[in-house]
Amino acid sequence: MTVNVNTSKPSGESCRAYTDSDGLTYSEKSCPQFCCGNCISRYCCLDRSYKFGEDEQFMCNVLDDRYVTNSSVLGGNQLSPASQFGLGFNILILKFMEISYLLELEGTVKGH
Repeated sequence: MTVNVNTSKPSGESCRAYTDSDGLTYSEKSCPQFCCGNCISRYCCLDRSYKFGEDEQFMCNVLDDRYVTNSSVLGGNQLSPASQFGLGFNILILKFMEISYLLELEGTVKGH
C-alpha cells in the first residue's frame, strides 16, 4: 500500500497594487502567506486574523476615485459616485448570497 503525502506549502496570496492616502502608488507584491492591512496600507503577514482578502482589496480599488479614473481595468471610463455605490452594493449582495449558500451547503453536509 502506497500513501502519497503532499508536503508542499500552499501558495501565498498577493497584495494588489494600490494608492495610499498621499497619492503614492504601490505595485502588487506576492506574499508567502497572507496580504494584510487595509485600503491604504498593505503588507505581507503570517497571522490570518489580519488578512486583507482579495474581495476587500477589490472593493477598495473600485470605490477609490483615483483608481477608477485611471483604470485600464474599466477601460478608462469614469464611474459616477452613484454607479460606484451600485457596483459596491451588488458585490455586497453577491457575497451575502455566497455566504448563505455555503452555510446551507454546510448544513446539508452535517445533516448526512
